[in-house]
Amino acid sequence: MNRTLVKKVAIIGCGPRGLSALESLYKFYVSNGTNYKLKIIVFERTGNFGNGQVYDQNQTSYNWLNLSERGLTIPEREAIVVDDINIDGFPSFQTWAKYEHTSDKSIDVFPQRATLGNYLNERFQSIKTVIENNGSIETYTSLITSLKYSNSKFELISDEDDSFTADEVVLTIGHQPTYNSAQINKWKNFVSQNSNLSLITETYPIESTLESIPQDNNEIGLRGFGLAMIDLSRSIAHYFGGHFEIIDEFTQKMKFHPSKNSFYKIFPFSLNGLPMAPKPINKKVDDLFLPTTQHFNILKANLESATLNAKQIQSESFLIDVMAQVITSVFIGLKDKTVKHSYNSEEILAITKSWISEGTSSSEICLSENLNPVAIMTEYAGMATNTLPISLDYCIGQVWRHCHPTLYKQLSYKEFSEDVMSKIIGLDNKLKRLTFGPPLASIQQLLAMIESGVMNLKIVDDPDILCTEKGWHLDSEDDTAVVTTMINTVLDPPKVLEVKSNLVTQLLNDDYIKPIHSELGIETYVDGIVALSDTDKKIPLALLGRLAKGTLFGVDAILECFNQRSDNWAKGVVKRLNNVTEVVGDKPEPTV
Repeated sequence: MNRTLVKKVAIIGCGPRGLSALESLYKFYVSNGTNYKLKIIVFERTGNFGNGQVYDQNQTSYNWLNLSERGLTIPEREAIVVDDINIDGFPSFQTWAKYEHTSDKSIDVFPQRATLGNYLNERFQSIKTVIENNGSIETYTSLITSLKYSNSKFELISDEDDSFTADEVVLTIGHQPTYNSAQINKWKNFVSQNSNLSLITETYPIESTLESIPQDNNEIGLRGFGLAMIDLSRSIAHYFGGHFEIIDEFTQKMKFHPSKNSFYKIFPFSLNGLPMAPKPINKKVDDLFLPTTQHFNILKANLESATLNAKQIQSESFLIDVMAQVITSVFIGLKDKTVKHSYNSEEILAITKSWISEGTSSSEICLSENLNPVAIMTEYAGMATNTLPISLDYCIGQVWRHCHPTLYKQLSYKEFSEDVMSKIIGLDNKLKRLTFGPPLASIQQLLAMIESGVMNLKIVDDPDILCTEKGWHLDSEDDTAVVTTMINTVLDPPKVLEVKSNLVTQLLNDDYIKPIHSELGIETYVDGIVALSDTDKKIPLALLGRLAKGTLFGVDAILECFNQRSDNWAKGVVKRLNNVTEVVGDKPEPTV
């Protein structure tokens, strides 16, 4: 086909979602008989095209994924032929990584984050190299700071005052800088007046954090008790010359050997002091928590029925009711593998609903929050290997994780009220310490560091914090610690009103985007097009990814980057540029 008209599409941010958007765009460009030549302009300020900052190829090997090779089911890219461009297919992650499932009893392998970065970058380069030779793509490491739309064209301005034009723009930006909390601001002011103290406000990149830890400050406070804290603790352990010894291959139990010259102590703390639960050790144990096909069908049907009139829903209780039924069935199916009890199914259902809603229960089938964190981690480690009786709360987390793909599909693009969507996402976030848990080896490393005396959890549960010239005094009911270095390991949530990047701030101020809720992200339609404050105004500006939290459910999952969401956007772009339709921002039901 002779294509003389050139249409430009700008992709701002090119981590995994930007890569997926690029692939989807070419897939639908070739299949729709377009009458124009497509030119893509890609911006990724880190230079990590396809993998972004989170999956930087050069990051420390101690940053681990919390998703195993078995679970990393990123699909292959099929070959694409368009005009004189022949884009080869690219293998799935598992094929690329030479993953083979040999036995359900084989211990799951959790790759380094850099390994996934290598895959994503290679996948991007494999398509970029081909279309670059045709002049169909340009890549820039510029940071886009401003975006304006007039006369059916976008003008993009970079931090270097370069100007670009485009017919369509998609924002595939991930983690964005946010304004500091009041606590962090207070600490920054405190440290500025006390040169003997050190405050590190961001965990990543960990290499920079490690280099910023003063060698003579031996007491380190870690604000947060989640995945970032685990990555950092493991890195600190190795950075100061320590090493881990596995003393039980199956349970992954370890012994930590600090360097003889190491005198540091680590003091993590969080608002509730509760540790994350590790994922099951292998497929055999993981399958104990896998709902049956019948369960999934019932779950899907119940969610469809419950959300038919999403506008009328008043709370998140509908989701609790639906999920509790599935979880109760799975828990009962575990039979003698659970904590001993005499409850019938109705009683277990009631306890399940209560635990999901409140996050705690006095029932003996749930681990008590009054247990110390070491005991909780030890119990969860035993459940992850099926060597200790399984509690209801651990079961809740693992079943909920298995149901995530169904929940993501069924709860995205629904017309819930702002408050209800906020509560649904809040509920899912509350369960993350059980659903998004780390590999079992990570929990065993923490336990080994605690046993060695390097890590101390005596002030882990919401300590009172007093700033003095000697350091941060952390006081809990049980003990006190004074730290001279404080590191923030709490990652910013995707609250668009708290984002301070120039581009997002400008888009908000100019009413190009609007937040769904003060606690959430930007409202978008099913094809990714942003919903403007002026409902009569429609422009081809789309958002795929983290800042769409609220419209989308499940924005932080790597597998959600390569799915129908990118395809929905790409279909709309190809049609609009081909003048097949002038409609922008359709609201069809999501594909399930």
